[in-house]
Amino acid sequence: MSDIFKNDWKNYLESEFQKDYYINLRKFLINEYNSKTVYPN
Repeated sequence: MSDIFKNDWKNYLESEFQKDYYINLRKFLINEYNSKTVYPN
């Protein structure tokens, strides 16, 4: 997940990528992108 950001934010966000709310959000977004047209694409 941390490869998404290639800048200085990575150090600040790394711990957030391990939290339940973020993992659930990613799962939701993956499902949405796989089943619908999501904008911006």
